[in-house]
Amino acid sequence: MEFLLKSHADVNAEASDSRTPLVTATRYGELEIARLLLQHGAVVDTRDKEGRTAIHTASRYGHLDIVHMLIQSGAAVDCRTNDNWTPLYTASRYGRLDIVRSLIQNGATVDLRAKDGWNPLFAASQHGHLDIERLLIESGADWGPAADSRNDDDWTPLMLASHHGCLDVTQELLDQGADQDSTGSAPLHTAARNGHLDIVKLLLESGADVNMRGANNMIPLDLASAHRKWEVARLLTDCMGKVDSWDHTDMASVDLESQALLSHIAVSSLDGVGPVDYWNLDR
Repeated sequence: MEFLLKSHADVNAEASDSRTPLVTATRYGELEIARLLLQHGAVVDTRDKEGRTAIHTASRYGHLDIVHMLIQSGAAVDCRTNDNWTPLYTASRYGRLDIVRSLIQNGATVDLRAKDGWNPLFAASQHGHLDIERLLIESGADWGPAADSRNDDDWTPLMLASHHGCLDVTQELLDQGADQDSTGSAPLHTAARNGHLDIVKLLLESGADVNMRGANNMIPLDLASAHRKWEVARLLTDCMGKVDSWDHTDMASVDLESQALLSHIAVSSLDGVGPVDYWNLDR
């Protein structure tokens, strides 16, 4: 490396994907090479074709020492990718607690949102990073039931944690006072649809409305039944006393699987489609 630099190699040369040597060095945690490149004029905030800079890359792969060096070299802590991901969002998504803390200490804005309305707290909630979620809330992240705590799909952090089965994060958000019944498609719907029994129990114990109707007028039992989440369906049935969500029959004396079948038929009859997957969040 030193030979190349002494031979006046271009330290900011770009590969086919627009990555520079500095970004590559940060990707693999090569602190001394990254330092050498900066000393020889590497541009600290050069962006690749996705808009990522060296500090995004170091934040994703957990290289705290490189993050510190980049910040000391003038890296922008709130720089954004083409999708408006900040280094803080990236670190929150990938569970890099020490880097999240360092970025916040160095002035990163905790609520900057990506193009789809997600902020770092949404990312941490989805992926079950409880320590990061707590740190973000302590640092002023917007987590509550107000309208601006939702992404563009009207999801709250609590809904994301419930959907993805993140029990500890769900508990923490409830402890912080998050409102679980503030929209029609509430956290209980998402947990029931995905069969997260422990989260369904927690939400019910915390006062969730077992009869709340969401998308297509469905209650949580309809979703659990349509997707064959029998343990959750049984729990919801016990909480309801009797199932009468579609008003097409008196189902009080019908066994659970027959109730589920009727619910499944009702769901499938909506607009001529089968059970609808409203929460395809492959991020």
